Amino acid sequence: LDAVDQAVEAAIDHAVAAARAAPFPPLSALTTDVYVKYL
Repeated sequence: LDAVDQAVEAAIDHAVAAARAAPFPPLSALTTDVYVKYL
């Protein structure tokens, strides 16, 4: 169980580091796919 916990924690740490290193999306992308007009 400890090995699983360590693997999950490592995956989370890696994801957080990648997210912090990534650039912010452009402002025009903030509303993409938020409002959809259905026919």
